[in-house]
Amino acid sequence: MSALVLVCGLPGAGKSELCRSIVNFMSHNPITTACHIEFDAREREFAQHEHEFDIQAWHSARAAVRSQVIHELTETKKIILLDDNFYYRSMRRSFYQLSRDHGVAFVQIFLDTQVDHCLARNRRRDPGQRVPSFIIDNMSARFEVPKSDIHSWEKHSIVADEQSMSSEHWLSCLADRIAQAIQDTSSTPSAVSAAMQDRDRDITAHNSTHQLDLCLRQLVSSTMTALSEVEECAKTEMARRLNKARKEHLAAFKSQFAAGEGGELAENAEAFESSFLHLCGELCCTLLQTSSPA
Repeated sequence: MSALVLVCGLPGAGKSELCRSIVNFMSHNPITTACHIEFDAREREFAQHEHEFDIQAWHSARAAVRSQVIHELTETKKIILLDDNFYYRSMRRSFYQLSRDHGVAFVQIFLDTQVDHCLARNRRRDPGQRVPSFIIDNMSARFEVPKSDIHSWEKHSIVADEQSMSSEHWLSCLADRIAQAIQDTSSTPSAVSAAMQDRDRDITAHNSTHQLDLCLRQLVSSTMTALSEVEECAKTEMARRLNKARKEHLAAFKSQFAAGEGGELAENAEAFESSFLHLCGELCCTLLQTSSPA
């Protein structure tokens, strides 16, 4: 049996480095192989401009990753490492549901890295791969850490701290935890999905749209607060651009749901919120750079 392992944490937390260590560790196992799927790498494949946030590339990358995961789930004896921020629980639950539907184990690794360390690592990245600090700070405030004591589907969750992760001992313990998750999954009946699917759809389209609008408005407000030192005329133009983008995001969300392409409402709404957060960060960073004195 295979396992889907979500590696989540803030940008700069060390997710990709950890995934590479796991792949290397698993390469010594003649029975199981590991593959690393990185959202950011797929997004760069679709991006038209290296240094600009591309909303279409962002959505295309997520669709491509989901298709790739579904394909990989059909393989046997494979550990699939899915590397992204996954800062909302519903973003992770979407992939739990995929693993459940395919009868494979589901494991989460949360990288508990201090925000200032993430920011420092981020500054050392190549310019085209840096994430605006505005985004990292906002994600940190919104991050929903896995809670196995509250959400039973998160029971196979592992917290990785900066000191221990990637050590041989830690990787060996991780392999044991994944093996245990696989054993638990193989002995658990799969007929529990109907009730969970009903609960997933309790939220209505109207409420989802309303909640998304509130979140986008809060992001606009946070962005404008970060621009308090910018000239008034520049702030006015930025507010106009952000509100225009907010309305476009809402319209796209409604259109996708009406076309039957929305999937799980909560997860899809939060994907649009995440997209808007990246856009706010890029616009904020650009304006602050152009407004700085030479």
